[in-house]
Amino acid sequence: MSVTKKKYGLLTGLAMVIGVVIGCGVFIKASSVLNASGGNLFISLLAWLIGGIIMIASGFCFAVYANRIEKFNGCIDYIEHASNKTIGYYFGYYLGMICFPIVGSHVSIIGGHYLVRCFTDNPDLYSYTSYPVMIVAVILITGFFLINYLAPKISNKFQVSVLFVKIAPIIFVAVIGIFAPLINSDCPGIIGAFKENATTKSGVVSFGEAIKITSFAYDGWISAAALNAEMKDSKKNLPRAIIGGTIALIIFYLIYFIGLSATIGNQDVLDKGDLSAAFLFNKIFGLSGAAIFTIFIFLSCSGNVNAMIICTSRSLIALGVRNEGFMPKKMVEVKNDNFGKTPYLFTYGLMMFYLLIWWLAYKELPVFKYLASMDEIVCAIVYGVYIVVYIYIMRNFTNENIIKRYIMPVIAIVGGAFFCICGMGLYQLIVDKNAESLIAFAVFTALSLIIYIPAIILRIRNKKNNI
Repeated sequence: MSVTKKKYGLLTGLAMVIGVVIGCGVFIKASSVLNASGGNLFISLLAWLIGGIIMIASGFCFAVYANRIEKFNGCIDYIEHASNKTIGYYFGYYLGMICFPIVGSHVSIIGGHYLVRCFTDNPDLYSYTSYPVMIVAVILITGFFLINYLAPKISNKFQVSVLFVKIAPIIFVAVIGIFAPLINSDCPGIIGAFKENATTKSGVVSFGEAIKITSFAYDGWISAAALNAEMKDSKKNLPRAIIGGTIALIIFYLIYFIGLSATIGNQDVLDKGDLSAAFLFNKIFGLSGAAIFTIFIFLSCSGNVNAMIICTSRSLIALGVRNEGFMPKKMVEVKNDNFGKTPYLFTYGLMMFYLLIWWLAYKELPVFKYLASMDEIVCAIVYGVYIVVYIYIMRNFTNENIIKRYIMPVIAIVGGAFFCICGMGLYQLIVDKNAESLIAFAVFTALSLIIYIPAIILRIRNKKNNI
């Protein structure tokens, strides 16, 4: 098997961890978490902190694993090592054929939504099903497919560069929050934001719901593991990227939400919904402020589309490395220190397929309407699979201290189980007596089983060929 040279450093790893998590969620989830927290900023921040602790504990466990194992794709390698080759194969198929392309195609739609929103106030034109939005989504996927195939160095540089684009508005909002009352007398300031209890529609605190939202908002940190085989000194740099990235994320999120509430107030955060950050920029810079912020979100989404193309292609290649999956020999071909066209073409086809599924889902067509939350469901399933790794650490890493061997894995198991229960719709059924999410999970499972039929056929054929 040919392999590419070690071309990615720690900065790229950090860009993958921080960059993938900071998509658009951090900017549009503030009102949802605050609403579930009863309009109380302290409770809201506590939910973000707990969601962050779950992420850090999970990332810590994977960093411990990364210190020991260096193959091709960290996610698949760790699951395979903690269980067996069969589970590793089906998990790798799930990541490459279902999880990453679903997330990437959805983010392309969100990016299209915000870009079109810059040029029109007509909600029909920037809805998720509008033709302008879908055209932008297709252009994003096509553009980054070509960049990754033809000029992977540009893809790498873009991923690192867009990291600073994502962080810039977060730091800006945090700094503005500190000096908010001096800039505008209408701003409540940090102390005022903690004292203010905004009025929510329900008037009740649903702390579990708040944690559920923050848990999903933190997802994506494991994406750096897709570059395991191409990262310089990966046994050191990958753990550093995961630990450093997850810690940085929780700090960024906390200071962002404090700054947002300190500048526009908790009530406006609730009332403006996913436009609360745009409202802040508009308040500071005038009419052009909202447009500037919207461009930031579009670039942020673009970075996530690029990252998901990288993750999808590397997952397919990881199967090829094991002589599994579709066209394994073609998947691992290398030309000029870059992989050949096969994994990228598969990635492009998958993202276009799921783009169509998303369009049908947002059109609320029968059956398809239940797939409108499949990005959350796929992430929850992944967290459920991760539990295999945490249990393995507790059982076999006998030379590690109590924090690495027991405390962190236990926190990660609890968080992963909660995440999985939410994704399956059981949390909503128990707490809200609502079965819609459970039905959505059942429909998504049916779609996944159809997509898994080729995986089963390929696995059986491969076993016969090896007899």
